[in-house]
Amino acid sequence: MVPMGQTLFGSYNPVHTGGPMQVSIAFAEQHAKGYPWKMAGTVRQEVFTRRGGLWFGTYHLLNYPAKLQRACFPLRRLQRRVVCQP
Repeated sequence: MVPMGQTLFGSYNPVHTGGPMQVSIAFAEQHAKGYPWKMAGTVRQEVFTRRGGLWFGTYHLLNYPAKLQRACFPLRRLQRRVVCQP
């Protein structure tokens, strides 16, 4: 602890990401409505748990907008020598 840290900095928290997958706390707060489990504390605390970090991280990865015109599967691409175009 920093002496007088709470007095000087108040509730300022410079950490913007958390958990094993480094999920943005703002992203987790925006998408907390679809979280399937009951949270014991805040969204920030849940992101730092194993379950919450993996859920929000996976949610972020699977819902990332891709600029592909069609789905591209790597194994099929190697077998047929097809190049995926963005």
